[in-house]
Amino acid sequence: MKVRALTEVPTAKGIIQVGQIIEIPESLMAKLKGKVAEITPMVDDRLSTKKTSHTSKPDLTPAAIVDPVAPGRALWSLEMQSLVEWFMMQEAPVEPFYLEPHQRVLDPVKYFHSLRQDIATGPTGARAKYGTLQDDLRKLRIYLN
Repeated sequence: MKVRALTEVPTAKGIIQVGQIIEIPESLMAKLKGKVAEITPMVDDRLSTKKTSHTSKPDLTPAAIVDPVAPGRALWSLEMQSLVEWFMMQEAPVEPFYLEPHQRVLDPVKYFHSLRQDIATGPTGARAKYGTLQDDLRKLRIYLN
């Protein structure tokens, strides 16, 4: 099964970077599913197992990555995991925009980079811990949809 890392994960062989696609053998997925409820892949309607003619993107099932070597690493809530999966598939708008009437994003590319850094920090990062990252992603989803 192909999965995309939603957080940076240290492993015995190195670090899996945010957004990196890796192959997890079905036998390992079966073992993890039995021990960790959060490992169950969350399939988004836009990322079905069928390839459509209008897309050239690979077939992926986003999932939270849990490293069996480092158990106890904090995971995103299901709502936040869904927001992160959605955000990782987005590209920054070209023009500046308003998230709220008083909150203007002047450089969308830098803003998206900053959000990706916050996501890489994980659920224990300052912006995620206090809900700021979640709020920003919710507002961004409303704006872009």
